Amino acid sequence: MFDNYIKLASRCKPAIIDPMKINAEWHKKNKMPKNPTEEQRIKWHIAHAKNCACWPIPKKLQEIIDKKYPS
Repeated sequence: MFDNYIKLASRCKPAIIDPMKINAEWHKKNKMPKNPTEEQRIKWHIAHAKNCACWPIPKKLQEIIDKKYPS
């Protein structure tokens, strides 16, 4: 289940972050859960990076992904 998200993690970092390119429709349909677990945060941020260029995966979370799931 989680493997597909991990494989996407390194490919989903947008090269150019553009706050003007927010995918409002995606954000409306994909709210971050209240008090998310680490795995929920990882899954949400990877999906976000794939669907919206408004903000990158947070550095600390990317470090957790890289340590937890080395490529």
